[in-house]
Amino acid sequence: MKLFRLTIIMVLTIQLFSCKKGDTDATPTNIKTSAIVGKWNYLRDSVNYFRNGVLVHSQVGKYTKGEIMQFNADGTGIDGTLIFTYTLTGDKLHMKYPKQKDREAEENMPKTLVLTSNKLTLLYGDPTDRKDTYYIFLSR
Repeated sequence: MKLFRLTIIMVLTIQLFSCKKGDTDATPTNIKTSAIVGKWNYLRDSVNYFRNGVLVHSQVGKYTKGEIMQFNADGTGIDGTLIFTYTLTGDKLHMKYPKQKDREAEENMPKTLVLTSNKLTLLYGDPTDRKDTYYIFLSR
């Protein structure tokens, strides 16, 4: 099963890098905030590590059943036990975590969203620049 998952990740990575940087037919998706409002269950995450532009390692992590991220219509949310605020512009999600008990304030870099009816992927980084990328996969 582990080999199957790694194979899928490698195939997806190759597909992501098969696009040229100069391709202009890709347009940012305009995702409405209402489309992400609600509870999302964490499924897994994936990190791709690069050295000198070459993929050297992929790592997949799993979450415990019941771990969620919730987006509210008012621009607030809950990530496990942490509260946050968010803005969504096109397909870019910007999240801010205020100072909380035992945790300093944190502002995350914008994440690219890929959304289907029941799956949400948060992508940190740009897979075409061949630098480290981090994906979080969620489902309704």
